Amino acid sequence: MSTEQRTLQNATRLELLQATALNHQELFSMNATVVNGEVHTADGFNWTYAGPRHESMIAFPDMTPHNAGSTLD
Repeated sequence: MSTEQRTLQNATRLELLQATALNHQELFSMNATVVNGEVHTADGFNWTYAGPRHESMIAFPDMTPHNAGSTLD
């Protein structure tokens, strides 16, 4: 069994959720890049803009009810 397999089998629920979020963030970034889109990061907030013909994504923002409105604006 590889080290990666052992790590996955012993990961906590939080570690698996974090790995899943990172995996999706990487996928969203690659999807934007392949169509000459843009990948943005600011204050722990990640989003992509892939142009008017493709999906743009907000990748698992770390927001609270207090800062969500101003962050998304």
